Amino acid sequence: MDFDHSDGGMDQLAEWEREHGPFVTPRVRTGSGGVHVYFSHWKSVDAGLGADTPTHFAKLELKVLDPVSGKELMKKVGVDMRGVSSGGMIACPPSSYERAGEMARYTVVGATELPSTDDLSPLPDWLIKILNERESVRGGGCGGRRKGPLSDTGKDAGPSVRYEPPVASRAPDLWDTDLQRKVVEVMRGMLNSSGDTSSVFSKAEANTVAGPDAVMYHWRNDAGGRPCPYAEQGGQPHSSNNFGLLRRGTEITYICHSERCKTGAEGRRNRKLGRLTFPVAAAFSDAMPLNNDRDRLYEDRQLLPFSFLRNNLSVVAGDEGGAQIIDRLQTYTGHKLVFCNEKWYYWNGSMWVVDVGGRLASKVCRGELNKVSAAYRKETAAELDQEEGESKEEDGGDRPQQKGQEEKLVNFNFNAKMSQIMTTLKGYCLEPGFEDALNKDKDALPVQNGVILLQTGTLVAHHPKYMWSFQLPITWPSTGLAMPMGKTGKFLSQITHTPEALAYLQRILGYGITGHTSNQVMLIMIGEGSAGKSLLLGLVKHLLGQFYKDVSKDMLLTSKGQRPLGKGAANPDEARLRDTRIAVCLETGETDEISESDLKRLTGETTITSRALYADYVTYQTTHLHILCSNYPPRAKTWTAALKRRLLTLVFPMRFFYPDEDGCNPDNPLHGVRDPELEDALKAEIEKLLVFLVQGAKDWYASGRRLLDMPGASKAYMQMWEQENDPFAAFLQREGTMDVKAFESTDSLMEAYNNLDRLIDGVRFGDTEGPIIRSTTKFADACRKKGLEGPKKPSEL
Repeated sequence: MDFDHSDGGMDQLAEWEREHGPFVTPRVRTGSGGVHVYFSHWKSVDAGLGADTPTHFAKLELKVLDPVSGKELMKKVGVDMRGVSSGGMIACPPSSYERAGEMARYTVVGATELPSTDDLSPLPDWLIKILNERESVRGGGCGGRRKGPLSDTGKDAGPSVRYEPPVASRAPDLWDTDLQRKVVEVMRGMLNSSGDTSSVFSKAEANTVAGPDAVMYHWRNDAGGRPCPYAEQGGQPHSSNNFGLLRRGTEITYICHSERCKTGAEGRRNRKLGRLTFPVAAAFSDAMPLNNDRDRLYEDRQLLPFSFLRNNLSVVAGDEGGAQIIDRLQTYTGHKLVFCNEKWYYWNGSMWVVDVGGRLASKVCRGELNKVSAAYRKETAAELDQEEGESKEEDGGDRPQQKGQEEKLVNFNFNAKMSQIMTTLKGYCLEPGFEDALNKDKDALPVQNGVILLQTGTLVAHHPKYMWSFQLPITWPSTGLAMPMGKTGKFLSQITHTPEALAYLQRILGYGITGHTSNQVMLIMIGEGSAGKSLLLGLVKHLLGQFYKDVSKDMLLTSKGQRPLGKGAANPDEARLRDTRIAVCLETGETDEISESDLKRLTGETTITSRALYADYVTYQTTHLHILCSNYPPRAKTWTAALKRRLLTLVFPMRFFYPDEDGCNPDNPLHGVRDPELEDALKAEIEKLLVFLVQGAKDWYASGRRLLDMPGASKAYMQMWEQENDPFAAFLQREGTMDVKAFESTDSLMEAYNNLDRLIDGVRFGDTEGPIIRSTTKFADACRKKGLEGPKKPSEL
């Protein structure tokens, strides 16, 4: 709907929102200052909009009160509508055009982008009424309204006729191949439990007879047939392979088309195998928050058949009846209420939230049950009135009216009754693995205005399927990856000093925010004090929130006199790394040594088992990149090939001085002046750092999930570091060029190493603390650790 400044369009918008409340749907500020409000057409038709009611017109004609005469008059106001099949177009954000010499832009109010069309709301009931009445007056008809769910005889009339949009827009597993694969895996497990281990998935297609988003999954079998869930105990497998699994909502039904099941004694061929569980089940829901304002659903007799309500609203059904109604709503329209680990969780429109005490869950369920009950009472009352009227006409009015016995329905306003229903509902909403599925999407980041998909660097609307229970305190800019870097870009370029180092930093930090650990590395940031390392990590911490953890150096390093943890001892630092993306250790001591075993375990293993103080063990999947930030690197007892492969360094060569601080040389390109206001300025544009990291993540995916080679300065530093910490490595580096195609005996190489008169940085080897190696076996092992492998036997020479 388009509200113009001219002809009172904006005034009409304000009047409607004063009377009915604000529209709960996206709105756009147009280039001319008007407002566009977006709605879903097919959802509006489901809510009662006539299927033939025009949704494309200019200047809506409304009844207004004449202030002079006091009479109602028809007046056209500046409210236009651009609907389906209009043959026109709608300008959407971020469109722009030149107007009066200036650039006029379309912007989303309160957000940066429009959501998916599937997440739009229907027109409100009062507006549907206006549009239907408008068409009724113009056409002299009923405006295409749907008939009620009951026939003249009062029996169920079956599903009412409803408008169906293209199936691809309603069934996500028809266009999302990854989701379809996950559904097939769940179905395969269900078939296996029924004894069918040989059937093969063939194809999936829409099944509009079962519902607007129902999908039939067809399965094939070999010539040997398959066990059918309906076959008698010990019966022969079916020779037919004509069967399918119907997904309606999250419910999976086995549908057998074999003649044996069609003509059998029971005549059954449909059997419910089970339901999809989280996180797969979350995909079959809309993104609207848990609420009891879904009035169109409570009168939907395809979703809530009359016979089903008659049985479950009755007091005879007890607590089970109310629980089954809520469960049916969730099964077929989306799970937004979950019970796990003695807690209720609900979807609030942007993330999953714990409902302490279950108060909100009980309030919403009470509201839904009351509205379902009210709709049922209204329909049964209309049916009884119709039957009584027909009976009176048949008897000529001679007999008194006799109303049928009034049904006794549950009163959901009793707190005790509602508490009992919620207790029963826990079993229906139980999802034991729900908490373990939260916050596990490695390829995405949750922000205030949506979810960033790291593989593409795009923003999508919040949805239950992403399974986030928190959001980063930042919004993704409307310009996306094209956003200028501003002061943030200048700062990053300055502290890395070279384009090569800047690109390396972007790639490895981008890899870090993905949650993947396939590269099995730890980053060591090396530089003098005031080099910008700590400021950079402080900004990353400010940006990533709970994705960032400061950890103790004891996790990866050992200090003099430090005793190792006892077997089974608590390790709080490790236990709190669950779902972390960046784990940082700030500063190290001069005598600290790298614990190679801990480094391999924390960077190489896919899962870690640890426990916090006074807590049980937890096992979680590693998702973090370790970063060690120091002015000088830790020591290493031996430099093995495995250790070198895991250690990556990035040298920060700059040093920033206070004005007039000793040692500052203005002519030195590696000296800079500290800006006391820089940190606040960078935090004010923290979204630019987010763009920098997301671009790095996107590049990492696009490169086949590879990191860049270390910059030249970092490689040189690694070589120097190795030689300082490993006398044997220094010997190999200084005593000659190693030819991988030539061989030298272990004895001769060991003799050269043990030469006390050889010089190391001008000092005799005999005057250093370098160890003497007298065993050829140990010397050969040391060579192997450096990648020098000898022949198995002399004949190989």
